[in-house]
Amino acid sequence: MNVHTIDMQQFSRTPFGRYADDGTGNGTAFRENYLYGPMADPSVDLVVVKLDSVAPGYEYGSSFLEEAFGGLVRVHHLDGSMVLRKLKVDTEFPDYAMEIRSYIEEAGA
Repeated sequence: MNVHTIDMQQFSRTPFGRYADDGTGNGTAFRENYLYGPMADPSVDLVVVKLDSVAPGYEYGSSFLEEAFGGLVRVHHLDGSMVLRKLKVDTEFPDYAMEIRSYIEEAGA
């Protein structure tokens, strides 16, 4: 099995916002530079995103999560069911995983 792991701290310790105007740690930049490539690569079986390596006490905003994960379907037109099968959100906070799932599902509706 070909697993691609993305540790969020490689991108930013404080990811925030949706667009480039929001700063360097925005959801569009994360999706474009880290997430889309392995998600679109048919040779990658599983993409693991480790969310908990950001700054202590940091909380993800919905705009970042929707743009980064929902944008895979909404912007790049990846199949939502494929994204859900291929994506593993690694976090101690199950609400983030559920929120990300809902953004992917809503983008495909």
